Amino acid sequence: MFKDINLKTKTYLIIVYLVALILMLFTFYKYYGITSTNILDIIFFVVLSIVTESLLVTTGNLAISTGFTITLSSILLFNPLVTALIVTIGIGFRVCKKKAVYHIFNIPLYKTAFNVCSIMISVVISAIIFEITGGKFFNFDLSKILTPIILFSLTYLLINYFLLSLLLHLWGGTRFFNTFMENLKMGLLNVIGMVPLGIIIAEVFKVYSYIGVIVIFGPILLARYSFIMYLSMKKSYVDTVKALSLAIEAKDKYTEGHSNRVVEYVEKIASKMKFSESHLENLKIASLLHDIGKIGIPESILNKPGKLSDEEYSIIKEHPVIGANIVKDIDALKNCTDIIMYHHERYDGKGYPKGLKEDKIPLDAYIIALADAFDAMCSDRPYRKAMSRDDAAKIIKAERGKQFNPDVADIFLKIIDTEGDL
Repeated sequence: MFKDINLKTKTYLIIVYLVALILMLFTFYKYYGITSTNILDIIFFVVLSIVTESLLVTTGNLAISTGFTITLSSILLFNPLVTALIVTIGIGFRVCKKKAVYHIFNIPLYKTAFNVCSIMISVVISAIIFEITGGKFFNFDLSKILTPIILFSLTYLLINYFLLSLLLHLWGGTRFFNTFMENLKMGLLNVIGMVPLGIIIAEVFKVYSYIGVIVIFGPILLARYSFIMYLSMKKSYVDTVKALSLAIEAKDKYTEGHSNRVVEYVEKIASKMKFSESHLENLKIASLLHDIGKIGIPESILNKPGKLSDEEYSIIKEHPVIGANIVKDIDALKNCTDIIMYHHERYDGKGYPKGLKEDKIPLDAYIIALADAFDAMCSDRPYRKAMSRDDAAKIIKAERGKQFNPDVADIFLKIIDTEGDL
């Protein structure tokens, strides 16, 4: 069951399972029998929960669903015990599609158990906060429980993403705080949109029962569609950047695949440095575009088979400035400007175009500079054959603290040692 996970993660999962079990028993003891809820109502909301959870949209490590609408409406209409059952069944039996279809029968049991237990913990603790702050179940008066609803939503969000981010930290080695904040920002936007819909579902169900809820389910699907459109636009943006990268390589025939390899090396370094997902995304875009300024360099110089003259080399050295000028006025790329400008600077101050040194050079530029240099050394060039990986590693080690940032060089050398042939 736990074959592919480390001891810390196993221990954490067991703790989450036990806490969820304790909270479930507590909720059963406190709320069982308090209300004679119609079993058909519960089944109806279970179906809604399964449907909304099955329509989740995945981005990075985070899966966004419209299921919170059902969680909130359930806590208003029923009680924490019924809500916990509705939501956990919805999570447990959801069917989602990434590259393949995933459901309870082909997802490892411990993963399904974690999803169910983390939601159970989030719902029960949030419900306690809801009740303590004046929230009422069943026959609620909306004008008197807006504050408890907000506190319920925020507590649910914080606990859910805390548990998820800690799992990713223990299992995948991600930096906990960065992962938590990234997930929280995305989740907060989702919940802000879902809270009004959850309240509306509860109000409509009180008056119009099943038919009313089915009719207003349209806006929930529209919210999902809007998020998919956002992700689609984001993908189009990345695809456009990749096309620009290919345009650069089409001009310089000796650098085919160079930018993609630089991205791969940069990802490995950034992973070891525990960068957040948004930081890594920006760094990958900058990696693809780091040589975009070569568009402004004559092909006769780029593809010259022999050694460059001093004049030709001075022209080549203009490409970081040209590249930075190309992207600086594009809002989506402005965070890449300094990285592109300084990716040929050196730690000892002997680089170009500004001759900056040490801490004056952005860390991201150092990372791309090393990845760029390593790929250049290990690739054929007009004036020489490719070096071996070991020879390139020796040069990186010799240039540590000279050409390359010492910390970045140390990390990359460790990657070479552990991963072998990159």
